[in-house]
Amino acid sequence: MKLPEVVLVAVLFGSVALILGYLTDSPEYQVLPEGQTELKFVVRHSGKRLGVCKVPEAADMAKLAPNMRQLEVCPSEKSPMAVELRLNGQLRYSGQVAPSGIHNDGVIALYRRFSIDAGSLDLHLRLKSDIRQEAFSHDFRQTISTGQDSIVVLHVDDSGVRVYQPGLTPVS
Repeated sequence: MKLPEVVLVAVLFGSVALILGYLTDSPEYQVLPEGQTELKFVVRHSGKRLGVCKVPEAADMAKLAPNMRQLEVCPSEKSPMAVELRLNGQLRYSGQVAPSGIHNDGVIALYRRFSIDAGSLDLHLRLKSDIRQEAFSHDFRQTISTGQDSIVVLHVDDSGVRVYQPGLTPVS
């Protein structure tokens, strides 16, 4: 390699390194606007079955091979879950979440993100895991304080409702 080629390659690599060095620190990236907090609302619930388990009759059991006989036959379809979330008294989410799967027999899953003002946060969550019921079966209320640029996770699963802020001690 001749000297001019070496200098040209060095200048090219040097300019790429300078551009990459600038882009690693600038421009500044801000996840949330000033004075805002992010609430992540996560639902992962197995749901309630819609049908009733039945005991097959002896005549029907006799027709089946021994390895196919079941003591109970249960339908697999599950009820959608009604969800209502209020933040500081304002309705932020309301809807029905259907179970996954072709036969509506999978898990109920929902994920939503909300940008909210930092400070005191009044959470009010109502759930109806069986759509055939008139009233909501779960009513969760909690007031927490949030800092600027923090993240609050509201997590619903089979064991209940949890509220926590990653990096801090659990709130509930």
